[in-house]
Amino acid sequence: MFQDILATERKLALVIGNANYQQDLLRNPVNDANDITDMLSSLGFDVIKGVDLNRRELRLSIREFGQRLKRAEIGFFYYAGHGLQYKGENYLIPLFMVLPIVKTNFTKS
Repeated sequence: MFQDILATERKLALVIGNANYQQDLLRNPVNDANDITDMLSSLGFDVIKGVDLNRRELRLSIREFGQRLKRAEIGFFYYAGHGLQYKGENYLIPLFMVLPIVKTNFTKS
């Protein structure tokens, strides 16, 4: 069954590796994105790859993926970089993003 899936003609992947954050440089996301891209390409995926994307570039890559995914049979999304969860929602953090500081009083129960 897995071979049948891999034999599918239209496979698309979006692979993003963000590492070069101003305040917190990450060591592995670009290497991970390159490795995942190589692996997916060897399996016949058409890969959209983005490295060290700012907000505009990240949005454009996701938009392109969404548009092209309409014509694909299989889609794969991979992200390596900073992210956060706030009130049950997950967010990808692009480079050069300034986040507001949220003050919390941890002494109250």
